Amino acid sequence: YHFDKANVVLALDADFMAQGAGSVRYARDFVSRRRLTGSDTQMNRLYAVECTPSCTGTSADHHLPVRASEMESFTRGVAAKLGIGAAPALPAQQSKWADAIAKDLLRNKGAAVAVAGESQSPAVHALAHAINQAIGAVGTTVTYTEPVEPVSSDQFVAMRDLAQALDAEQVD
Repeated sequence: YHFDKANVVLALDADFMAQGAGSVRYARDFVSRRRLTGSDTQMNRLYAVECTPSCTGTSADHHLPVRASEMESFTRGVAAKLGIGAAPALPAQQSKWADAIAKDLLRNKGAAVAVAGESQSPAVHALAHAINQAIGAVGTTVTYTEPVEPVSSDQFVAMRDLAQALDAEQVD
């Protein structure tokens, strides 16, 4: 994620400033858009929709607590406002939020990003990817890369092989 290029950030139960491998960089990049220096007169906006209070949520301009059981339907609601799939029935407050978020994301097409939290379901992650595609984030505020683990392997087998190599004094 390139939070330093995002005018609008939607965190879907994502504590990107405090958890995960890129959290320090993400926090720095996000905060860099909060400092008004020189002729800069506009800060980024953060919408935090979360099931559990988080460090990222405390920095949010707009904070909506939802039940864990509601996160997928809320995300589907935002996606539907962007033309992705059918709109679910949402409570009135969540529907207003989904509408406002979708409008803000579209107003900032190419300069917005949606981030799904690590504990969210595959469906929420897939919807976040679809949202990012719809708002022009891919290639601007989102860059897809190859997985960090270059060779997928069974770690237990690898540890056993290493232990055997150590016992045979093939490695030290």
